[in-house]
Amino acid sequence: MTLRDTELKIAKWFHKTPSLPNSWRTWLAVNAWWIILVGAVLVVATALGTLAEYLTVLTTQNLNNRLPWLFSSLGGLIFAIAQSIVLIMAIPPLRQMSKKGWVLLFISLLIQALAVVIEAILTLKVHDFIWGIVDGAIELAIAAYLLFEVRTYFSHAEPVNKKVVRH
Repeated sequence: MTLRDTELKIAKWFHKTPSLPNSWRTWLAVNAWWIILVGAVLVVATALGTLAEYLTVLTTQNLNNRLPWLFSSLGGLIFAIAQSIVLIMAIPPLRQMSKKGWVLLFISLLIQALAVVIEAILTLKVHDFIWGIVDGAIELAIAAYLLFEVRTYFSHAEPVNKKVVRH
């Protein structure tokens, strides 16, 4: 399954959901670049905070009772770094209302979905696993809804199904 196939499949899920008013969707699409800029700064700040806490725990505490936290926070740190890179890469194309910017946001959403599952597994506790999945699913549903609400505002520079002519 390609990224485009995944996009189209998820778009079908949101096809029958109520839409935001057009003025709200337009505002979100036009201002997406600076909203993502703020989000990327927050993700980087969170990653740095997690890294600082991680290093503090590694150097000052008994690691046996902190093992689940160490595993899940390391996973979270790796995903936060990956997601912040993708979000930062999305800003210039989003300013130009390019489909590339939207696709990078979609990739960021998929990274977040993977992070939710892996971090929940790495907690090594049933209660934390269940809460992590439920909380992550709610966050992902809201983010995906907003992302697919503005999807039509970002167009491809060239038609997606343009055929390659070989000579």
